[in-house]
Formats: sequence, structure tokens, C-alpha cells
Amino acid sequence: DFGVSEGDLLCRLEETGGSGAPGGAGDDSWRRLPVWRSERAPTEPADSPPRKTFGTGFGPLHLGVAALDSTDSSLRVVRELQLDTGDLDLIPGDVLVLCLEVRDNRRPGPPGRGRSGVLRFTLPSAADILADQVGQGEDRLADLEAIRRRSESLAGDLARLDRELKKDPLPDWARRQEMEEAVSRQKILQEELAGVAEQLQNDLAALAENHLTSAELVAKMDQVADLLAQIRNEELDRLLAALEGAVAKLSPEEIRRAIEEVSRNQQEMIRRLDRALALLKQLAQEQELEGFTSLLAEMIRQQQELLDENRPGPAEGEPDSPEEAGEADRQSEEAGAQESEATADQAEQQGAPTDEELARRQEALAEQIEQLEKQLQEAMARQQEEESAGECGPANDELQEALQKALQELAEQHTGESMREAARQLQEGQRSEASPPQQQALRDLAALYHVLLQSQLAMQMALSQFEVASLHRLAADLLSLSAEEEQIAAVVPEDLRDVRAGELTRRQFRVLKATRGVRDRLQALSTADPMQTLKLVKELDKLIGMLGQSVEGLEAGRGTVARRTSRQSLGAMNEIIIGLLTQAQMSGGGGSCSQPSLGQRLKQMAREQAGLNGLAERLRQQLQNRGLSQEIRARMERLETDQESLAGQARDLGELERQLQEGERLLGDVEELAREMEKVVQDFDQGLIDEQTLARQERILSRLLDMHNSARKRDFSARRESRTAQRMFDPDRAGELPPETIDSDTPFRLRYQPVEKAPLEYRELVRRYFQALEQLHQGVRPGITSGEEGRP
Repeated sequence: DFGVSEGDLLCRLEETGGSGAPGGAGDDSWRRLPVWRSERAPTEPADSPPRKTFGTGFGPLHLGVAALDSTDSSLRVVRELQLDTGDLDLIPGDVLVLCLEVRDNRRPGPPGRGRSGVLRFTLPSAADILADQVGQGEDRLADLEAIRRRSESLAGDLARLDRELKKDPLPDWARRQEMEEAVSRQKILQEELAGVAEQLQNDLAALAENHLTSAELVAKMDQVADLLAQIRNEELDRLLAALEGAVAKLSPEEIRRAIEEVSRNQQEMIRRLDRALALLKQLAQEQELEGFTSLLAEMIRQQQELLDENRPGPAEGEPDSPEEAGEADRQSEEAGAQESEATADQAEQQGAPTDEELARRQEALAEQIEQLEKQLQEAMARQQEEESAGECGPANDELQEALQKALQELAEQHTGESMREAARQLQEGQRSEASPPQQQALRDLAALYHVLLQSQLAMQMALSQFEVASLHRLAADLLSLSAEEEQIAAVVPEDLRDVRAGELTRRQFRVLKATRGVRDRLQALSTADPMQTLKLVKELDKLIGMLGQSVEGLEAGRGTVARRTSRQSLGAMNEIIIGLLTQAQMSGGGGSCSQPSLGQRLKQMAREQAGLNGLAERLRQQLQNRGLSQEIRARMERLETDQESLAGQARDLGELERQLQEGERLLGDVEELAREMEKVVQDFDQGLIDEQTLARQERILSRLLDMHNSARKRDFSARRESRTAQRMFDPDRAGELPPETIDSDTPFRLRYQPVEKAPLEYRELVRRYFQALEQLHQGVRPGITSGEEGRP
């Protein structure tokens, strides 16, 4: 036996369906990367070599090796490979195959070789990730519905135990066993809910990293996670522990109070579950449409990149007139095969993508658009199944209409065929012939993007209007009950002796029953602010309790109690009505937080630009067929006005960007984008819509999408900082730091960090802290005005 002396990492890229098995020593399809070389005994731990970068033919692969201690250092060699594949030039569907080969130190003679198993990593497309998230979302809903059913069963058992304990406060052995079983079931449910909340956070992180969601939907999903996370509380844990561990030591009254409190908390848990389920079902529809929209935006970016790489430098050196463009095309056609060969050689020398690489990427994009069409059909089938099952949401009609329009647009465009035709032309080395189908595919994607954005806006408006209308109806119903309660409170006498109050009692009971109906309808309503809705539901519960006391007072002939509780109920009703109307105003966009964010403004601009691109293309076709008529001229004037309005919005964003800090600025030059829009406006003003104008509009849309992604990344970065700050400043985790940051210099390293690196929520607090230190240094007590005298 000989010791291991050398090790290589074998890697290669292959298409889906390949075997991936390594050949012999002369197999040159594998790229060999040296993991380690050791002339001494390999069992001796060596220092970790520095991180190296290797060229693989499909991009740079960063590789580092760390020596680890083995449990049996005399017989084993343990190395940790640290691979960074982020810079590899991979497209969805590519398979990265890895294998480790080691050789011994046999001398003389050829060394012995040994190979590990083959690892295959397939790069999923954004459509694959979106489909996976949809499936996981359905699993989350199924899990929560199962927990909801078990929670309702447990609530029934706890209510029965509460009634039995009120009848017989001293529990026997069988009842104690039943209470302990209920405690165990409650703990299991809480642990499962904590797991679902954590899974929701992981799903959010995956969607955010792949740019398949928006900051607004992430905020809503955070609310769902908070609803589930806040179900568990310390008081409930204490009661559960008391019931589980010391039932025999508790008095009958303490046991009864504990079971009553557990039952009350179980009802609160069911309410939060109902709220979370309603929100998740609504957000699943919004997220699905948002995912399709984000996926299309990524496809537009990739198609624009392919078109620019096929025609290098479209933004620079463009022909200024159609005559120059025609002359350039004529000269390009005369070059023929020689130009294709020279372009290929130059591309290979400069590291630009070859014809085969462009064709491969174009083919992969065609597969993605076909996969998107399949997912749209599956989403349409799901919506139809839900409609037939009677599980329609408030925006189900808008979602079905959006999916139907998108499928119709794809059926009319034949976008996948255009992409495959471009891929075929690129494969044959005919780049100039590949440009027209690439341009057509890009315009088809922009038209589909506009359709989905319009449908998404209509869906959001429908949800908002439904919520506002529902809250207004609840407020109106409660207002009518308030008028009835005011009449009851006015006629309730203080002394009910010798007074027949049967009709008055029936009226008060009808108000009580109607108030319960309002509470149930509000509890079933899915709103944008679930915590505020839960607060109103709790207020309604208190109101129902006061109305119940008023009914009991009327039945028992206690006029003073009935009169007092009736008046208190009237005041509570009016406060709840104000709360309902306030929430309706905030949901309808009438609050102070109605100013759209930067990402929302960019998304709105992208939607409008996509619509203008489609309108400009239709006008160009009409100009070619019928010439410049008065009707077409009027449409061009409207198109010019809309494009000029977008240019003004871009200039406003440029002013806003100059006010931001360096690290918060957007990707790209907003002022340059405004100038590009103004050039398009000049073309429209001259009655000119040619290929150059359409290409400039396409680049404007692509830049807007890039800026929107930049703003979205910044929003997600701020969210991560915020959540990190919550974990760092959590009282339960005070003083806890990651193990790798704990050293003797840690306190001073944290103390001298710049304020810009502090979490957003704590930057102002840090500034105030140092201002207070400066005042103390100057001999002024913090908080003392200049006219007062202070000492340090």
C-alpha cells in the first residue's frame, strides 16, 4: 500500500442527459484542477493553500483547499474543498459535473489512481425556481389547514374540560391524564407553527435572491410570518408547564383558571391561523402573477443582451439616418463569409461569445418561454378548479383574465419559434439574419410584459377595492347597530322593578347577535394590515362581552348594570366604527404612506414604456401600409406626449438620485436615460418611427428593468439589515456573536465601525449617542437647554 500524494478535481460542463462518467487518464473532456501536491507524508496537516482561480473553458472557477484534522490521522487524509461557482458562464439546464481523482506515491512505476463518486449539479432556470416555490406554497397552505383542523379539535376539548371543571373543580385521574394530553398536543402544534414560520422566511429569501418577488409582497409575507410567530407567548408556556409538571400540586381553582387561560389562548391561535391562511391564499395569487412578471423581465434583459452581443455597440456609432443604415446593411451583405470568419476569430481572441455560445443561450431562452407558457396553462387550470370548487378569492376573475390574456398573446406571437429561428441562424454563423427574429422576440416579450403588468395592476386594484368596500359595509352595519343601541340606552330605566322589560331584552339580544355577525365577518376578511384587524376583532370581543352583561342585567332586573353597560357598549361601538373607517382609508391609499417607493415608480415607468413600445410598433406598421394620415399623426402626438411625460419622470428620478448617498444610488445613469427618451420624442415630433427608434425604445425598457432590479436589491438589502439588527439587539440574544467574530479585539472593532454600516433602524440612535458624548465632553448635560447650566 502506498500513501496518497496528489489530488485533482475533475470538472466539465455537459448537456442534460449526459452520463457524466469520467474516462481514463487520457480523457481530455475533463478539466483537471490541482487540489494539493505533497512530497511529504500526506497525513501531516498542511497549511491551507491560498485561494486560486482556474480557467475551465466555461468561466473562472475559484478553488480553495483547507486541511482538516482526522479522527485517525495515521490512515486518512481529510481535505475540505471550497468551490465558488458564481463566475461560471452557465445557463439554465447546464450540468456541472465534478469528480475527485487521487494518486499515490508509488516509485518506481505508474502511480495508482482512485476516483470518487460523480457529483452532478444542474443549474435551474428561474421558471423552475418559480414552479418549485408554487409547489412549496401549496404545501405550506396544506400544512396550515391541517394545523387549523387539529387546533379546532383541541379547542373543543379544552372548552369541554373547562365546562367540566366548572361543574366539578376537583379533577380525577382520568381527567388529569386528558389535560396532560391536551398540553402535549398544544406544544406539538406550537412547534409545527414555528417550523412553518421558518419555512416561510426561507421561501422569501429564495424568491428575493432570484428576483421573483417584490418588496411589497415580502412585507406582506413578513406579516404572515409574524402572525404565526406571535402565537406562542411566555404566559401560555408558564401555564402549560404548570399543567404538565405540577397538576397534583395545584389547587382546583388554579387548575380551572389555567385551563380557561389555555382555552382562551387556543381561540386566539385559531384566529391567527385563520388570518394567516386567508393572507397566504391571497398572496399566493399575487406572488404567482408577480413571479411571471419578474420572469418575463429577466427574459427581456437576456434577450436584449443577446441582441446587443449579436450587434456589438448598438448604442454607439448608430447610423443617423435610414439611408446610412441601408448602406451599412449593403456593405455587411457584401462581406459574406469572410466577415463571419473574421468576426468569429475576433470574438475568440477578445473573449466575446462565439456563434455557438450565442445559439446555445438563445435556445435556452426559447425553452424558458415554452416552460413559462406551460406554467401559465397550469395556473389557469388551478384557478378553474378553485372556481368550480367554490374557493374563489376576491380577485379570482382578474387573475383568470390575466392568465387568459397572457396565453392568447403567446399563441399569437410565436415567440419561441422566433427564438429558435434566431438560434438556428446563429448556429450557422449568419448573425445578420439572426437579428430580425431576435428583435421580434424582444418586442413580443415586451408586449407580454405589458399585458401582465396591466393585469397585475388591475388585480391589486380589485383586492384594494374589495377590502375597502368590505370595511365600509362593516362600518355601516355597526353604525346602524350603534343607532339601535343608542335608543336602547336611552330607555333603559335604572329601576326595573315592576317593569316588563321583555321587549327591551329581545332588542338588546338582537344587537348582541348582530354584533357577533360583524365580528365573524371581520375575522374572515383578509386585509392588508392583519395586526390592526386582529386588534379590532379583540375590541369587538370586548364589545360583545359588554352587550352580554347588558342582556344579563335586563334579564335579572338589574337596571343600573344594564344601563351602564349599554352606554359603555355605545361608546365602544363608535370607537370601533372609527377604527374600521380609518383602516379602510389607509387600505384605499388615502393615508400618509401612499407615496410610492422608488421601486414602484420604476416598475410603473417600465409598464408605461412597454405599452409605448407596442404602440410605436403598431404605428410603424400602419405608416408602412397607409402612410402618414391625420389619424396616425394624432396617435403619434399622443405617443410623443406620453414619452415626454416619461422623460420628465426620469429627470425627476435623476434629481432624487443626486440626493442619495453613493451606496444607495441606482444601477445606470438616469439622466442619460432621460436624454434617450428625449431623442425618441424628437423622432415622434418629426413623424419618424424606424428600426432605430424602436431599438432605442427597447434599450430604454431594458435599462428601466435593470434600474428596477437595482432598487429591489437595495430594498431587500435594507430588509436583511433590519432583520439582522433585530437578531443582534434581541434581549434574548444579548451579547451573542458569531463564533468567528469572537476575539480580543471584537469590542473595539465593533465600536469603531462607521455609522453608515450600522443597521438602518439604529443609525439615528448611534448619531444621538455620539452627540450626547460630545455634549458631555463640552461640559453640557444632555437634554439641558442652552440657557441652563449643566455639569458633566
